[in-house]
Formats: sequence, structure tokens, C-alpha cells
Amino acid sequence: MEEDAVTIARERPVFGSLNDKTSSDNISIEQDGDYNIESEERLPFEYKKVLGNGWSAVVEKVEHKQTKELFAKKVIKLPRNKSKAGEEVEERYYNEVAIIRRLRTHVHVIRLFATYTTPRSGVLLLQPAADEGDLQDYLDRYADLVEQPVKRSADLEKMTKVLQRAFGCLSSGLAYMHSKGIRHKDIKPGNILVHKGMVVYTDFGASKDTNKDGQCTTEGTPESLTRRYCAPEVLEYDKRNFAADIYSLGCVFAEMLLRLSHLSEPEGLEDDGYSGIMDSLHVLLQSAPISSNLSFLIAIVIAMTARDALRRPTPDKVSDTICSKKNFSCSDCHRIPPSIPAIS
Repeated sequence: MEEDAVTIARERPVFGSLNDKTSSDNISIEQDGDYNIESEERLPFEYKKVLGNGWSAVVEKVEHKQTKELFAKKVIKLPRNKSKAGEEVEERYYNEVAIIRRLRTHVHVIRLFATYTTPRSGVLLLQPAADEGDLQDYLDRYADLVEQPVKRSADLEKMTKVLQRAFGCLSSGLAYMHSKGIRHKDIKPGNILVHKGMVVYTDFGASKDTNKDGQCTTEGTPESLTRRYCAPEVLEYDKRNFAADIYSLGCVFAEMLLRLSHLSEPEGLEDDGYSGIMDSLHVLLQSAPISSNLSFLIAIVIAMTARDALRRPTPDKVSDTICSKKNFSCSDCHRIPPSIPAIS
């Protein structure tokens, strides 16, 4: 049996073969390994539950039978026919593998333990398997708690601290991505995990590594988009670049700020997304009863969600501003910023 764990060093991983059927023992999956297998029956993982479903993938929580480590197992269905659509799905899988490994050193980016392919699927074994779900679920639970007649103050305080730290950690994570030439292209609460009180970016299938072709700007019909959080230039199929990520994160920040301020969702959001109501949202934020410790975020959110992409701040500037504030980032992200003008 050949068990060749090969770390990805090129555009596509080099797979070791795990096809020996003579042994009844579980197959050993090593960190950074990429494997080809015929059957998953001898893999050392026990299914726990479904974590989520996407247009071409399902994510399950699995447990390693020996080590008891938990993983998020992302299964991407690879079409049988080698059509153009099938090739695009396959390329999306290899793209995600390569990008996550490129971003492996940041604490707020999902980690890739190993990969394997079967005749009909590509699988990523990811960590962490978030113990508190995604940010969308977390924000919904926070709102439910706020609306309870008898609030559990200890739970509310704990969740408030997690959300406050998330502003700095998410901006730091985005600054790191962009420094590596990666555009995420689908930043939204559903693609941000919450694990042990820390936020983690995930789902890089639609992301773009601008180092591959030297092009950071794209235009035309997007491969995929989430209307609620995407920038105006994306909705209009216009030229877009790293600034579109800033806009999407600004929408996420706006949503977090509204929830932390116990404010209702703005009217029209469900139909038009943030881009359709952003002008009125800017007015609302400037007049809303937002607590003093959060008020500095108003100018940041407004700047990040400017309709003119050239007026949006860089993620470094956003990160420097937020991570200099006490309790608005984790210890890994907190730092004293250089002498730069504040966002206003």
C-alpha cells in the first residue's frame, strides 16, 4: 500500500494512492496529505452531523476514530461527464485547496488538514469544525437573546465580547488575504465561522489568486455572488477588484453593529440587499442610538461601504484603526498602529 503524503506545491496537488484492499485496518491520513481512494469505507472517520449544504458541496462534522479530533469534511461532487460545467466544478475544488494552503498561517483562516478524491468527489478535511456554527447563526441567536423577556445577562455579555473582537479579527484576516494576493469574493456571515469565541474565514471556492495571472481586476458576469452583501460594481457586472471585498466586509460590519445596538434590520434589505439601501443605512447609522464604545465603527462602516470603490479604505487601514482599540481584536491581532490618519 502506497501512502504518499505530498504537500501541495503546484496548482494541483500530487495524490498518493490508497487502494490496497488486502488489509482490514483503517487507512492512515496524514496532515498535508493528498490522496486518491476508491472507497471511503476504511477511512478513520466517524460521521457526526451535517454542518451545511451548498450548490455543489455538503459539509459534515466527522470525528477521527483514534485521535477523537473533529473535522469539517467538505465534499464537492465531481460530475461524471467531462463537460465544461464539470471542469469548472473540478477547477473550483483545486482552487480552494490551493488558496487555503496559501493562507495557512493566519489564525482567522480555516485550516486544511488533508484532501482526498474518490471517483465522484473531491474532499477537504478542514479544521476547526466550528462549535458555534457560522456568524449568521451567531447573530440570529444574539438577536433572539436580546428579545427574551428575561435576558440571560451572562450569555449576552459573552456573545457581545465575541462580536466586538470579531471586528478587528475579520479586518486583520482580510488584510492578510489581500497581502497574499487573494480576493475572497464572497464575504458574508455564512462564510465566517465562530469557534471557541474566535471568527474564522471559510469557503474559498469562488476566491481568486491574483498572483496566478497577475490580474486583480475582473469584470462581466460573476461566477457566483450573494446579492445581500456584494458591492454595487459586482451587481452591475462592472470592473471590480480588492475593494469589493472591503464593501462586503463593511456590510457584515453594519449588520454586526446593528445587532450589537439592538436595532432592527433596515426595511428593503431582503429585496434589495445592502447595496440597495446603503444610502439610507448611512443616515440611520449616523442618527441611531449607538453606544459610545461602538460609535467609532460608524465612520469605518460608512467608508468601507462607499459606492465609489476608490473611496473605500484599504483593509490595512481598517485593521490598524480597529485593532488599536481595546477589546476589539484578539491578542494575535491587537497592535499599536503606525501614525496614520484615522478613518473619517
